Amino acid sequence: SITPTATARRSSSGNSGGSLSFTPPSRYVPAGSSPKSTPSVRTGVAEAGGSLPSSAGLLERKLLAKASPADESRLRERLEERVPGVEVAGIYQAVNTVQKSVYEALKVSMQKQYADESFPVEKELWHGTSWTFAPKILKQGFNRSFAGRHGTLLGNGTYFSSDPAYSLRFCDKKGGGKDVTKVLIVAQVLVGKYCRGCSSDMEPPIMDCETGDRYDCTVDNVEKPSIFAVFRDFQAFPLYLVEVKAKCV
Repeated sequence: SITPTATARRSSSGNSGGSLSFTPPSRYVPAGSSPKSTPSVRTGVAEAGGSLPSSAGLLERKLLAKASPADESRLRERLEERVPGVEVAGIYQAVNTVQKSVYEALKVSMQKQYADESFPVEKELWHGTSWTFAPKILKQGFNRSFAGRHGTLLGNGTYFSSDPAYSLRFCDKKGGGKDVTKVLIVAQVLVGKYCRGCSSDMEPPIMDCETGDRYDCTVDNVEKPSIFAVFRDFQAFPLYLVEVKAKCV
Protein backbone atom coordinates (compact mmCIF):
# COMPACT_ATOMS: atom_id res chain seq x y z
CA SER A 1 0.00 0.00 0.00
CA ILE A 2 1.02 3.62 -0.31
CA THR A 3 0.82 6.52 2.07
CA PRO A 4 -1.84 9.27 1.76
CA THR A 5 0.93 11.72 0.91
CA ALA A 6 2.06 9.62 -2.04
CA THR A 7 -1.53 9.10 -3.11
CA ALA A 8 -2.23 12.80 -3.16
CA ARG A 9 0.42 13.22 -5.84
CA ARG A 10 -1.23 10.69 -8.16
CA SER A 11 -3.15 11.91 -11.17
CA SER A 12 -6.67 10.52 -11.21
CA SER A 13 -9.83 10.30 -13.29
CA GLY A 14 -13.21 11.71 -12.32
CA ASN A 15 -14.19 13.43 -9.09
CA SER A 16 -13.33 12.08 -5.69
CA GLY A 17 -15.87 9.66 -4.27
CA GLY A 18 -16.29 6.35 -2.51
CA SER A 19 -15.01 3.21 -4.17
CA LEU A 20 -16.83 -0.07 -3.90
CA SER A 21 -16.39 -2.70 -1.26
CA PHE A 22 -17.00 -5.97 -3.06
CA THR A 23 -15.26 -9.25 -2.36
CA PRO A 24 -15.75 -12.08 -4.87
CA PRO A 25 -15.79 -15.67 -3.65
CA SER A 26 -12.33 -17.08 -3.00
CA ARG A 27 -10.85 -19.55 -5.42
CA TYR A 28 -10.52 -23.14 -4.32
CA VAL A 29 -6.91 -24.32 -4.38
CA PRO A 30 -6.45 -28.09 -3.91
CA ALA A 31 -4.32 -29.15 -0.99
CA GLY A 32 -0.65 -29.32 -1.83
CA SER A 33 -0.91 -27.08 -4.88
CA SER A 34 0.40 -23.56 -5.24
CA PRO A 35 -1.65 -20.87 -7.02
CA LYS A 36 1.55 -19.11 -8.01
CA SER A 37 3.12 -22.03 -9.82
CA THR A 38 3.29 -21.41 -13.54
CA PRO A 39 3.97 -24.12 -16.11
CA SER A 40 5.99 -23.64 -19.24
CA VAL A 41 4.26 -21.24 -21.63
CA ARG A 42 6.20 -21.89 -24.81
CA THR A 43 3.74 -24.30 -26.41
CA GLY A 44 1.04 -24.65 -23.76
CA VAL A 45 0.13 -27.54 -21.53
CA ALA A 46 -1.75 -30.59 -22.68
CA GLU A 47 -5.53 -30.70 -22.44
CA ALA A 48 -7.48 -33.75 -21.32
CA GLY A 49 -6.52 -36.60 -23.60
CA GLY A 50 -2.92 -35.43 -23.98
CA SER A 51 -3.34 -32.94 -26.84
CA LEU A 52 -2.11 -29.36 -26.74
CA PRO A 53 -4.68 -26.55 -26.36
CA SER A 54 -6.37 -25.36 -29.55
CA SER A 55 -9.45 -23.44 -30.59
CA ALA A 56 -10.89 -26.66 -32.01
CA GLY A 57 -10.44 -28.34 -28.64
CA LEU A 58 -12.07 -25.45 -26.81
CA LEU A 59 -14.99 -25.54 -29.25
CA GLU A 60 -15.38 -29.25 -28.58
CA ARG A 61 -15.33 -28.61 -24.82
CA LYS A 62 -18.01 -25.92 -25.34
CA LEU A 63 -15.86 -23.19 -23.87
CA LEU A 64 -16.03 -21.39 -27.21
CA ALA A 65 -18.58 -20.88 -29.98
CA LYS A 66 -18.25 -19.16 -33.34
CA ALA A 67 -18.60 -15.40 -33.00
CA SER A 68 -21.41 -13.69 -34.84
CA PRO A 69 -20.52 -12.22 -38.27
CA ALA A 70 -21.01 -8.70 -36.87
CA ASP A 71 -18.71 -9.27 -33.89
CA GLU A 72 -16.14 -11.06 -36.03
CA SER A 73 -16.07 -8.19 -38.52
CA ARG A 74 -15.82 -5.56 -35.77
CA LEU A 75 -12.95 -7.26 -33.94
CA ARG A 76 -11.09 -8.12 -37.13
CA GLU A 77 -11.29 -4.49 -38.22
CA ARG A 78 -9.93 -3.25 -34.88
CA LEU A 79 -7.06 -5.75 -35.00
CA GLU A 80 -6.13 -5.07 -38.63
CA GLU A 81 -6.16 -1.32 -37.98
CA ARG A 82 -3.54 -1.64 -35.26
CA VAL A 83 -1.56 -4.61 -36.65
CA PRO A 84 -1.22 -4.22 -40.44
CA GLY A 85 -0.67 -7.54 -42.20
CA VAL A 86 -2.05 -9.59 -39.34
CA GLU A 87 -3.61 -12.92 -40.35
CA VAL A 88 -6.54 -13.87 -38.14
CA ALA A 89 -6.99 -17.61 -37.77
CA GLY A 90 -10.31 -17.39 -35.97
CA ILE A 91 -12.58 -15.31 -33.74
CA TYR A 92 -14.71 -17.06 -31.15
CA GLN A 93 -17.19 -16.13 -28.46
CA ALA A 94 -16.61 -17.25 -24.87
CA VAL A 95 -19.64 -19.19 -23.65
CA ASN A 96 -18.74 -20.17 -20.08
CA THR A 97 -20.85 -18.14 -17.66
CA VAL A 98 -19.60 -19.45 -14.30
CA GLN A 99 -17.96 -16.15 -13.36
CA LYS A 100 -20.46 -13.86 -15.12
CA SER A 101 -22.92 -13.54 -12.23
CA VAL A 102 -20.21 -12.17 -9.90
CA TYR A 103 -19.01 -9.75 -12.57
CA GLU A 104 -22.55 -8.53 -13.22
CA ALA A 105 -23.17 -8.01 -9.50
CA LEU A 106 -20.05 -5.88 -9.25
CA LYS A 107 -21.06 -3.96 -12.37
CA VAL A 108 -24.51 -3.13 -10.96
CA SER A 109 -22.96 -1.95 -7.70
CA MET A 110 -20.44 0.20 -9.53
CA GLN A 111 -23.11 1.74 -11.77
CA LYS A 112 -25.14 2.69 -8.70
CA GLN A 113 -22.07 4.10 -6.98
CA TYR A 114 -21.21 6.30 -9.96
CA ALA A 115 -24.76 7.05 -11.15
CA ASP A 116 -24.13 10.79 -11.07
CA GLU A 117 -20.83 10.58 -12.95
CA SER A 118 -20.40 11.03 -16.70
CA PHE A 119 -17.67 8.45 -17.34
CA PRO A 120 -18.34 4.83 -18.39
CA VAL A 121 -17.52 2.27 -15.70
CA GLU A 122 -16.90 -0.48 -18.26
CA LYS A 123 -14.62 -0.85 -21.27
CA GLU A 124 -13.96 -3.56 -23.86
CA LEU A 125 -10.22 -4.24 -23.75
CA TRP A 126 -7.60 -6.72 -25.03
CA HIS A 127 -5.54 -9.17 -22.99
CA GLY A 128 -2.54 -11.02 -24.42
CA THR A 129 -1.93 -14.45 -22.95
CA SER A 130 -0.47 -17.87 -23.74
CA TRP A 131 -2.21 -21.08 -24.73
CA THR A 132 -1.28 -22.36 -21.29
CA PHE A 133 -3.65 -19.93 -19.62
CA ALA A 134 -6.34 -19.32 -22.28
CA PRO A 135 -8.45 -22.39 -21.33
CA LYS A 136 -8.23 -21.45 -17.64
CA ILE A 137 -9.36 -17.88 -18.33
CA LEU A 138 -12.33 -19.09 -20.37
CA LYS A 139 -13.36 -21.60 -17.72
CA GLN A 140 -12.50 -19.83 -14.47
CA GLY A 141 -11.97 -16.17 -15.32
CA PHE A 142 -8.89 -14.01 -14.86
CA ASN A 143 -6.55 -14.83 -12.00
CA ARG A 144 -4.03 -12.28 -10.78
CA SER A 145 -2.09 -15.02 -9.01
CA PHE A 146 -0.14 -15.07 -12.28
CA ALA A 147 0.54 -11.32 -12.17
CA GLY A 148 4.16 -10.31 -12.60
CA ARG A 149 5.20 -12.79 -15.29
CA HIS A 150 5.71 -9.84 -17.65
CA GLY A 151 6.48 -7.15 -15.07
CA THR A 152 4.37 -4.97 -12.81
CA LEU A 153 4.47 -1.54 -14.42
CA LEU A 154 1.15 -0.45 -12.88
CA GLY A 155 1.08 -2.77 -9.89
CA ASN A 156 0.40 -6.41 -9.08
CA GLY A 157 -2.77 -6.75 -11.15
CA THR A 158 -4.15 -8.26 -14.34
CA TYR A 159 -3.38 -6.12 -17.37
CA PHE A 160 -5.56 -5.06 -20.29
CA SER A 161 -5.08 -2.64 -23.16
CA SER A 162 -7.18 -0.71 -25.63
CA ASP A 163 -4.46 -1.50 -28.21
CA PRO A 164 -4.29 -5.11 -29.49
CA ALA A 165 -0.80 -4.47 -30.85
CA TYR A 166 0.42 -3.89 -27.29
CA SER A 167 -1.41 -6.96 -25.96
CA LEU A 168 0.17 -9.18 -28.63
CA ARG A 169 3.54 -8.57 -26.98
CA PHE A 170 2.45 -10.82 -24.10
CA CYS A 171 1.37 -13.83 -26.15
CA ASP A 172 3.51 -16.92 -26.81
CA LYS A 173 6.57 -15.38 -28.48
CA LYS A 174 6.76 -17.91 -31.31
CA GLY A 175 3.20 -19.12 -31.09
CA GLY A 176 1.89 -21.93 -28.93
CA GLY A 177 -0.76 -24.57 -28.55
CA LYS A 178 -1.51 -27.30 -31.04
CA ASP A 179 -1.60 -24.93 -34.02
CA VAL A 180 1.37 -22.74 -32.98
CA THR A 181 -0.70 -19.55 -32.93
CA LYS A 182 -1.01 -16.51 -30.70
CA VAL A 183 -4.12 -15.92 -28.64
CA LEU A 184 -5.80 -12.73 -27.46
CA ILE A 185 -8.72 -12.46 -25.08
CA VAL A 186 -11.19 -9.61 -25.56
CA ALA A 187 -12.78 -8.78 -22.21
CA GLN A 188 -15.27 -6.49 -20.59
CA VAL A 189 -13.42 -4.70 -17.80
CA LEU A 190 -14.87 -2.63 -14.96
CA VAL A 191 -12.38 0.23 -14.92
CA GLY A 192 -14.46 2.64 -12.81
CA LYS A 193 -12.36 5.47 -11.40
CA TYR A 194 -8.64 5.16 -11.99
CA CYS A 195 -5.34 6.84 -11.30
CA ARG A 196 -1.75 6.52 -12.47
CA GLY A 197 -0.28 3.26 -11.21
CA CYS A 198 3.20 2.33 -10.06
CA SER A 199 5.02 -0.98 -9.79
CA SER A 200 4.75 -1.16 -6.00
CA ASP A 201 0.93 -1.13 -5.95
CA MET A 202 -0.52 -4.32 -4.48
CA GLU A 203 -4.02 -2.83 -4.73
CA PRO A 204 -5.39 0.43 -6.14
CA PRO A 205 -4.15 3.54 -4.32
CA ILE A 206 -6.28 5.33 -1.74
CA MET A 207 -8.71 7.80 -3.31
CA ASP A 208 -10.07 9.37 -0.11
CA CYS A 209 -7.65 9.69 2.80
CA GLU A 210 -10.45 10.17 5.33
CA THR A 211 -12.51 7.11 4.43
CA GLY A 212 -9.73 4.93 3.03
CA ASP A 213 -11.72 4.33 -0.18
CA ARG A 214 -9.59 3.21 -3.12
CA TYR A 215 -9.62 3.67 -6.88
CA ASP A 216 -10.99 0.83 -8.99
CA CYS A 217 -7.90 0.34 -11.17
CA THR A 218 -4.62 1.92 -12.25
CA VAL A 219 -3.60 3.17 -15.71
CA ASP A 220 -0.56 4.33 -17.64
CA ASN A 221 -1.93 7.79 -18.49
CA VAL A 222 -4.98 9.33 -16.81
CA GLU A 223 -5.74 11.76 -19.64
CA LYS A 224 -5.50 9.15 -22.37
CA PRO A 225 -5.22 5.69 -20.81
CA SER A 226 -4.30 2.70 -22.96
CA ILE A 227 -3.13 0.22 -20.30
CA PHE A 228 -5.32 -0.78 -17.37
CA ALA A 229 -4.47 -2.93 -14.33
CA VAL A 230 -7.29 -4.39 -12.23
CA PHE A 231 -6.79 -5.95 -8.83
CA ARG A 232 -9.84 -8.18 -8.43
CA ASP A 233 -10.25 -11.35 -10.47
CA PHE A 234 -13.94 -10.81 -11.22
CA GLN A 235 -13.43 -7.22 -12.32
CA ALA A 236 -13.01 -8.52 -15.88
CA PHE A 237 -15.01 -11.00 -17.91
CA PRO A 238 -13.82 -12.81 -21.08
CA LEU A 239 -15.99 -12.17 -24.13
CA TYR A 240 -14.03 -13.41 -27.14
CA LEU A 241 -10.92 -15.35 -28.08
CA VAL A 242 -9.01 -14.10 -31.11
CA GLU A 243 -6.47 -16.49 -32.67
CA VAL A 244 -3.66 -15.02 -34.77
CA LYS A 245 -1.10 -16.79 -36.93
CA ALA A 246 2.28 -16.33 -35.26
CA LYS A 247 4.31 -15.80 -38.43
CA CYS A 248 2.36 -12.62 -39.23
CA VAL A 249 3.10 -10.70 -36.03
